[in-house]
Amino acid sequence: MKLRLFIAIPIEKSLADKLDSWNQQNSSPKLRLTKKENLHITVLFLGYVEEENLVEIKNKLLEISRSTKNFDLSIEQNNLAPPQGTKRMVWTYFQESREFKELADKVYQALGKYSREKVHREALPHITLARSKETLKKEDSISDTGNFRGEVIKINSLILFRSQPSKSGSKYSFLAGLLLKD
Repeated sequence: MKLRLFIAIPIEKSLADKLDSWNQQNSSPKLRLTKKENLHITVLFLGYVEEENLVEIKNKLLEISRSTKNFDLSIEQNNLAPPQGTKRMVWTYFQESREFKELADKVYQALGKYSREKVHREALPHITLARSKETLKKEDSISDTGNFRGEVIKINSLILFRSQPSKSGSKYSFLAGLLLKD
């Protein structure tokens, strides 16, 4: 059986609460908001992977977590996304981070063979707040970028999730959690 998988960094409940509140205040009929419990920072979306590969994926993530130190990310702003191309999402952007890029590179090198993304793109840390089937303009969704700029979050773990899409939004199931080293 194939499982739809991705590797993510969890966010603290207090930040999820703030982002969800911002989402509710800046909602528009064009937007499908991300559920508060689904907010995360994606490291790598693998796509559909044979269940028999789970043990190898977990072992590779364990190796990565043991060789990666905790680090901080600083919030830059909430804005339309992606940075290049058609704007159909709203993201919380983080300031560029060498540590995040190194982590994303390690994960891609170890697990890229399972990824539907066959070309490794520059890692851009972000949280997807909302999606749209239509192209978005600034006035569609963002009246204020929130008071998040400069807020620092501690990155100290990775999670392997299973994603099960449905008409009411994706349901994420926790498969493995791994702490980064102190």
